[in-house]
Amino acid sequence: MLGLCFHLGDHNDRHAAFFTVATWGSLALSFGVTDLFVITQKPDLLEGFGLDPARVLRLASPHTLKRSPEFKDVPLVQLVTKNHDVPMQDLRDFKHPEDAIYVVGGEKNGCPENLVDNETSGFVYIPTVAGRSLWAQQAASVVLWDRSKKEGV
Repeated sequence: MLGLCFHLGDHNDRHAAFFTVATWGSLALSFGVTDLFVITQKPDLLEGFGLDPARVLRLASPHTLKRSPEFKDVPLVQLVTKNHDVPMQDLRDFKHPEDAIYVVGGEKNGCPENLVDNETSGFVYIPTVAGRSLWAQQAASVVLWDRSKKEGV
């Protein structure tokens, strides 16, 4: 099982929400993601997009995933910036779990440190030459590519 969980952001119109979901969906298809999850405060914007309503998380966190019997044993891997005060691994040294849901924060604020349970999750950062963080979709692309590369794809 390979999942990707992302924040929809502050979109207020269906067109912007559709574009965002479509680009995340394309990324997911490119790397064999089997489950795509959307975190949003405005689930009505996603009606008619063909998304499984069970995959649209109405809370501002993916904790719902850990309460679901279907995903309770699947590790959540959160992508974070280097300045978070949590135990984290450099992506270059990270061993990807066989099954995982990768959690990506929003563009403006990233993921709050309490978003994912420290005991059941990994925190991964992507080192950059300038020490800056990447946009959410860029970070997800890099991590999924790294997973593919390490799997020999």
